Amino acid sequence: LASPLFSELLPPLGNRPVLIVECPWLLVTRVPAPDDIVHTPTVREMARGITEFLGRHRADFRGGQSADLDAWEVDILGHSFGSAVASSLVREMDLQRASGNSTSFLTVPSVNKVVLLDPMCFAPGMTKQAQLLRRPASEVAQELLEEFTPNEGGHSLLEALSCCISRPDPSETYLGHDTAAASLGRRRWILFQTYFFNYFIFRDIMYSWVNSRVLHGAEYLDRGLLRSMNRQGRVLTVLAETDLMIAADLLREELEGEVPSECRSQGAGVLWLPVVGHGACQHRQEVWDGIRLFLSPASVDSEKK
Repeated sequence: LASPLFSELLPPLGNRPVLIVECPWLLVTRVPAPDDIVHTPTVREMARGITEFLGRHRADFRGGQSADLDAWEVDILGHSFGSAVASSLVREMDLQRASGNSTSFLTVPSVNKVVLLDPMCFAPGMTKQAQLLRRPASEVAQELLEEFTPNEGGHSLLEALSCCISRPDPSETYLGHDTAAASLGRRRWILFQTYFFNYFIFRDIMYSWVNSRVLHGAEYLDRGLLRSMNRQGRVLTVLAETDLMIAADLLREELEGEVPSECRSQGAGVLWLPVVGHGACQHRQEVWDGIRLFLSPASVDSEKK
């Protein structure tokens, strides 16, 4: 959880238990340590570790109630890389609870709801990352500018550098999606993401190491569990229009039509963020409000009736 999202979501939860998973090896510019080879877990290993931790501390998360009580539920929230962990965690809990082991059924929680922000756990999300990894930033940026802001001309390296130094404001609200301000916002977000990701993320030695060691598609790409939950109104997906990590427009089209209409008033479905790009969701009021609504007890009770 990034700090703005973290500080906004925790207070309304009151006494509700929260487990926060820290991934220190994901820090950009971090120099790999000698023991990273053996101590950096894969996404699947993280999912197993979280599941085991919840099982061992079940009574704590149940407010001190007996661990012999009936099965219990958890909500999961993940952003970007965290969505890969969330997807693997949903699968891990489902596998353990379906194993037929009565002990697993009592100690392993079931998943109630999932919040995915800028998710990379769906297959269409891999297409744009591949471009950023393999092609020159200037070439990718120019194609994306022609797609999102047609007939506005090319860009210079100086303009791209300016967007990286003075990055777009992720909390800015664009009144009217077809205005000149919105068009300029899209342009700045595209240039910022393309060049920043290319030079400061994908070329970062630790990020490259994590990509090759931790991210294995078979371990985290959704195999239908999340899509099934989405059709039940149990998933909130936050997508940003100019997100260059994932194919946001394609995901929106696929996910939005699956959600039952009666669940949308309770916050389920797709929350679309016009103009802005990857990571902006952490700083936006409508996202904080949408997550609160989706995870509120009133929303849960309404869907169970």
